[in-house]
Amino acid sequence: MGHRVRAHFDGFTLEANSVVISPGGLVMAQTSSEMARRRGAGTDKTFFNTKTRQIHRLIHTSGEVRSFYFFIEDGLLSERANDQFEVSWSVDTRPWNPILAFDNKNRITLGSTKDLAYSMEFANSRVKLEIEDIGGDFKGLTSEMYLEINNMRTSDISALKPEIIGQSLRTVPVDLNKGGKSYTLDLYFPVKQYIEISTSTGVSSHLYSMKSRGYLGRADWTVRSITWFQDSRLYN
Repeated sequence: MGHRVRAHFDGFTLEANSVVISPGGLVMAQTSSEMARRRGAGTDKTFFNTKTRQIHRLIHTSGEVRSFYFFIEDGLLSERANDQFEVSWSVDTRPWNPILAFDNKNRITLGSTKDLAYSMEFANSRVKLEIEDIGGDFKGLTSEMYLEINNMRTSDISALKPEIIGQSLRTVPVDLNKGGKSYTLDLYFPVKQYIEISTSTGVSSHLYSMKSRGYLGRADWTVRSITWFQDSRLYN
């Protein structure tokens, strides 16, 4: 739970920014830390000019890999690919243990904010969200989303119940296709999402257009639970 995940396929090794488990048990890893390259013998080089493209991939345990190439300069879709590969998965072996959990009313069900405040000085953190589907084929069912935390902060580490805020800044919104067999993302109005998790106010996901860079508002999520994990190998 909370482990770092990497996917290996077709000569690529990619680390997941987030992992989602669908209501039906499908696992999908999202990656975005990759720039497009020229392909072919002797020309596997990255473009770093006005046509630089960032690749977002949705890698499924079924072997399906959906790849989306977006121009950095204007956020427009350059190309997409939907391939089937033999995908190998690796997970780090460090012990990630739950340290703090909240229910859908933001009530603590495990640990204390003081535990997390102490942990953040010594250990890395990750978060699991249980998100309820509010429509479609899976209405009322929940998905699990595992997020890397890119930064954490608190205004008063010595407070009895400090507010702790973590941010996850490297994901884009995805949708589960009808039938629940794969995930996709919006091709022509792509957005980035910046997720903030607070021990006081819960989860907020803010959306920005990849094309205009303009603010689009907040995502409408129904979060059933939040669990913080610590890297116990470093903590101990």
